[in-house]
Amino acid sequence: VDRLSVGDRVMVVVQPMRPDGGTYQSSLVLPAASAVAVPEGASLEEAATLSMNALTAVEALDLLDLPRGATLLVTGGAGWLATLAMPLARERGLRVIADARPDEHDAVLGHGADEVVERGDGLVDGVRERAPDGVDGVLDAALVGPAVFGAVRDGGGWAVVRGQDDPTERGIVRHPVWVRDRLEDTAALEHVRDLASAGVLPMTVAGRYPAARAADAHRRQEAGGVRGRLVLTF
Repeated sequence: VDRLSVGDRVMVVVQPMRPDGGTYQSSLVLPAASAVAVPEGASLEEAATLSMNALTAVEALDLLDLPRGATLLVTGGAGWLATLAMPLARERGLRVIADARPDEHDAVLGHGADEVVERGDGLVDGVRERAPDGVDGVLDAALVGPAVFGAVRDGGGWAVVRGQDDPTERGIVRHPVWVRDRLEDTAALEHVRDLASAGVLPMTVAGRYPAARAADAHRRQEAGGVRGRLVLTF
């Protein structure tokens, strides 16, 4: 491996369900292609927030394959996947609409949304007010499902991140997003690393927990409202 040396500080991405286990351990063996140096100036904890969700966003955007100037809807605008997806979409020249609660609007705009609509029952109407013909694609980070179809133009794209297999309508194309397909994509991992180094992608540690308190971290995550990522330390 020419890119890395013994002692380098790295961030990695692994499949949590692999036989060797995920990252709930103090050391692990993985392909060299799945490791890159951490972003410049970042702590290991900060770098740990980046790789899995950023690569998921990259995969979703690649599958949607929208041209510059197209309009993308990102659901769950205040969530961590959306927070990383929006600046990545803007980098590709896309117009980004996201949904959020009123108290989250400023934060979502700050993370890259061009416009924000109310989440919930008014989502489709809010989007159609801003994109009368419907958006070209949606990254459904909030798992809204078929209820979001009304916001999408005929023949648009729907990127789904939890394996939803609901039938679509009006020629809308479903794109299942599997981050496992990018686990050894060094170039993509280096790209998101470089964007984080440049301040384009945030690295937000919402809380640090010693590994012995992993259950507490899960309970905090399940309670909702986490902005960023909870990190286990070993």
